[in-house]
Amino acid sequence: MLPTPTMYRSKSSFLPDYLRRAVRVSQMDLESASWQMVTLCLDPKRVYKQTTYHKQTKNQWARDDPAFTVLCLVFLIVAAVAYTVAFRVPFPGTFLRIVLGVVVFDFGVVGCVLATVTWTVANKYLRVRALHSVDQEVEWMY
Repeated sequence: MLPTPTMYRSKSSFLPDYLRRAVRVSQMDLESASWQMVTLCLDPKRVYKQTTYHKQTKNQWARDDPAFTVLCLVFLIVAAVAYTVAFRVPFPGTFLRIVLGVVVFDFGVVGCVLATVTWTVANKYLRVRALHSVDQEVEWMY
């Protein structure tokens, strides 16, 4: 077996790779991420099946590329800007505080807290443990 770069990467080094890919548009599959967003609203069962196939082939629940997260952030920024424009926020400082508050606090902090809680519950209580099977674990980024 030939060595691959993923063999030398530890689980803790996944986040820098994920962030590195987030700043390079060429590294993101925006078409797949936008398809996933639209299909989640219209037919979530198809996205579940596609995610299950991804788990079976790559043995990973989470997406490798950050396109879905980047698209969510872009839509949140657009919504926050539309909110400030619609309610005629008079000061640029207030405008910036609202937009950064939505991105940093609502998406970042609340998202990380919810992801950690659901990750803990899923790995502690929702895993199926069979006697003769490989121990499976849900990743935090899923």
